[in-house]
Amino acid sequence: TTGNLNYMEYERPKDLLRSSVIDAWLCSLPDAPVESDFHVFELCSMPTLLAAKRTHPLFALGDLLTIDDALRFPVLPLPNLAFPVFQNLFSSLGFSHSGSLVSDSSFGDSCNSSPPLEDLFLGIATPLTIGAYESDWAPLPLTIPITVGDALVVRSEYATHLRTRDLLSRLLSHLDSNTGDIKDVIIVGEQTRKASVPKL
Repeated sequence: TTGNLNYMEYERPKDLLRSSVIDAWLCSLPDAPVESDFHVFELCSMPTLLAAKRTHPLFALGDLLTIDDALRFPVLPLPNLAFPVFQNLFSSLGFSHSGSLVSDSSFGDSCNSSPPLEDLFLGIATPLTIGAYESDWAPLPLTIPITVGDALVVRSEYATHLRTRDLLSRLLSHLDSNTGDIKDVIIVGEQTRKASVPKL
């Protein structure tokens, strides 16, 4: 039988794979499990972006925008424990859900207008997810130095199974058909990925 699993949590899918309740898991990178009983096929990679309302004062900085500027503003939280590796890397850069909300002359008149607090939040995005934001949001001209992506995870003994290879081929074909015009999305191909915790 086939089915769909959509847990916004990290440990549960691993437990279901181990017990053969599910046969495969589409996992976000860099959160692929680093465990010998799993095999990870990297599907695609892309940069991490920050999104904000188009009226956000950070847009006034244009190409001069830096990570230090972005750190002054709070970031919308991700689901708890859904992306633990990514969340640790993101937090290590200094981002938080509170931010300092510093308003000074470096942002010019845009900050002096005192926009509502909810309009100052930033959102985490990728080239594939930026379209999920409302139309009054846009990506900031800034790339966060964390590479993300998607991976197919199966139990190691199924890595060479014909159904696994067929699923991998279908997923790569789907990505290729739907990301051709999206900048910065790299289709990895059929190489496998040795899961490891990325370092900044």
